[in-house]
Amino acid sequence: MPPGVIAGTTHPRSAHVVCRVAVPPAFAVAGNAVLMAVSFLVLSAVPAVCSAEDTVDIEFDRDVRPIFMQHCIDCHGPETAESALRLDSAKAALQGGDSGETVISPGNASGSHLIERLTTTDAELRMPPGDEPLSDD
Repeated sequence: MPPGVIAGTTHPRSAHVVCRVAVPPAFAVAGNAVLMAVSFLVLSAVPAVCSAEDTVDIEFDRDVRPIFMQHCIDCHGPETAESALRLDSAKAALQGGDSGETVISPGNASGSHLIERLTTTDAELRMPPGDEPLSDD
């Protein structure tokens, strides 16, 4: 795989494929783990070319799945998939739920319904549900 190309999630061993993802400078500096993980999913379906100094190596199972396991899996896992949305694998996350709306918009982080739900100030819409939004850690 050439440097800067994002690997597709349909590879039989996608959990072990290292993807090169160009991340906005704010993520590189601030390290917002949740938004970076979601951005990985948004960008993972679209090939992109970028320079090596602007990329971060991200693996779904190593970097994204642990965040989803900690904050999302109780409601969006294989046992209980509220709104038919599962976030336990990259493939399932990209398929979306039963609302008819794709929760992740490949190549369009600002159009991602998942990012909207993670960052909204409306406590009734914000995910995960609770009193406080997820921290930047």
